[in-house]
Amino acid sequence: VERHAVSVAPQLKRLAETAPDARTRVHALWTLDGLDRLEMSTVLKALDDQARDVRAAGVRLSERWLAEPNAAIETAVLKRLDDPAWAVRPQLAASLGALPKGPREKALSTLLARRGDDPIVTDAALSGLRGGELAVLDDVLKEPAMSAPREAAVVLLTATLVRSAQDTAIQTIFARAAESTLPTWQRAALVRGAEVSLLGIAPTGNPTGRGNRAGGGGRGGDPTAPGGRAGPGGAPAFPREGAPGGAGRAGAAVAAEEGGAP
Repeated sequence: VERHAVSVAPQLKRLAETAPDARTRVHALWTLDGLDRLEMSTVLKALDDQARDVRAAGVRLSERWLAEPNAAIETAVLKRLDDPAWAVRPQLAASLGALPKGPREKALSTLLARRGDDPIVTDAALSGLRGGELAVLDDVLKEPAMSAPREAAVVLLTATLVRSAQDTAIQTIFARAAESTLPTWQRAALVRGAEVSLLGIAPTGNPTGRGNRAGGGGRGGDPTAPGGRAGPGGAPAFPREGAPGGAGRAGAAVAAEEGGAP
């Protein structure tokens, strides 16, 4: 990468797509990124890889194309909403913030409705909303059935909006909390979210015991780890000069789960 040895890009592409060891595939992906020779077709394969760390790296690297309408890459990334691996979810939550307005809110509301009780996923998702919190809250409230993730999402979205001191949003929240037609759990969650912000109490429904295992860009993460702002060997993660900023702060590409490295 430091030599900008672009002549090795074809070999790296082959390693990224076919190397037997998942670690080799991850390193090849990030080295291609550092050389600015990463192709969408390679990332699409990474997003469907059998190894969780390769899928997480694929999510982070997909940010190159997420900001612009592109059905292929967007569809492949949204498939990861059902990813069974925890290590993929924080990166997905962060990277979905790179989507354009509209698809971004829809995708994040779906993720929060499913994973709102995971504090790391929720924190990464909220950081990417960029003013879309009320729209996502509206979307989550459309489902009357209660679930722990959905309740936690309502609490934390409400707390974020109240903390932002946006008068219109706050008035909307309290008006909804007073609506007798809303399910009781929704009204209670709205009030609880206001209490979290105004009184500084802890939100309910968030599990404890998980540290922030995210890589670079996450709180306390290694800034040179895959999935953070730099890839292996210091290769910079996209964007580069003239490109839009990415949203991949969770850096889950090499986060170790209970079973360790694949």
